[in-house]
Amino acid sequence: MRKQQESHIVWNEHNPDDKIGRGNYKDVIHHRDGNHDNNNISNLQKMTHGKHKSLHAKGHKWWVGKKHTKETKKKIGAKSKGRKPNLGRKFSDEVKNNMSKSRKKWWEKNTVSEETREKLRDAANKRWRKTA
Repeated sequence: MRKQQESHIVWNEHNPDDKIGRGNYKDVIHHRDGNHDNNNISNLQKMTHGKHKSLHAKGHKWWVGKKHTKETKKKIGAKSKGRKPNLGRKFSDEVKNNMSKSRKKWWEKNTVSEETREKLRDAANKRWRKTA
């Protein structure tokens, strides 16, 4: 049997009407200062598992809430000037031919039923028609 975490015991002693129990897997105890050894009641916060997960995920998403200075924005803009966007890029006949050859080689290596080949061919053709 799993023993109850010290933070849960401290929380339950100070909040008898708002206990966190073994059967309640929706709620967790968050340590505000990040130190799991600091089980002072002022450092503990009860929250749902989802909120706790998103709270900690914010620190791992480097792009969330990132603010660039005006100087940095100018540098980014200067570096990206003159670049062609990748969307809608047209391939030369030579490149298309090479892609076709590589696909044929793949088909030769991988034995697939004729029915599956037809399904894959149809799906690939639909994708190419949508992007062209």
